[in-house]
Amino acid sequence: MYYLSMILIALCSNIDNLVVGIAMGIKNLRINMTGNLTIALISFIGTYLSMSLGKFFISFIYAGIANYIGGIFLIVIGTQSLTSALISTVRKAKQKIKEHDKEILSYSEYIENPEKVDINKSGFIDLKESIILGFVLAVNNIGVGFGAGISKFDALISSILTFILSTMALFIGLRMGKQLLSKTIEKYAGIISSCIIILLGILELIIN
Repeated sequence: MYYLSMILIALCSNIDNLVVGIAMGIKNLRINMTGNLTIALISFIGTYLSMSLGKFFISFIYAGIANYIGGIFLIVIGTQSLTSALISTVRKAKQKIKEHDKEILSYSEYIENPEKVDINKSGFIDLKESIILGFVLAVNNIGVGFGAGISKFDALISSILTFILSTMALFIGLRMGKQLLSKTIEKYAGIISSCIIILLGILELIIN
């Protein structure tokens, strides 16, 4: 269960990479392996640092309640992510974006419209643009990484899994972008990911 949980956390952390890949495929944006690996490396570093910070934080707290805190934190992060995903789904269904919502939804705007990272409008995500996209994706996963660190999951193994799955998710997403099914996956990926995070948090509370 311990290793399965780490795999699920890594999967949830890379759902957005899959969505970005799908959006890039639909809009005929290209990225080479160097750019893909750069994004994965930034995800690796972000995951490792946030999990290490979570472990450092929990070291000051009684070990008996560490998993409870980690579980609650994952539930909170998952609930927040689920709320954002549902709001985004409703917003897209209504096709109405209010001006004051744009700043709040700036992250989802980047995910749904990765061409915004293509600064020179070349249709190719170069190294500099990959770094920007990598940081956008990594920052959003800090909360999940911190919660996983509090729950005492292995930071190095989780980060390696994140690196591997990040590379795979973007690669697969690019190819799925040409398929009709991609729109459905893109629509519900965030909701599914959030539910998995909440479930992991609940399991942390029960198993502890």
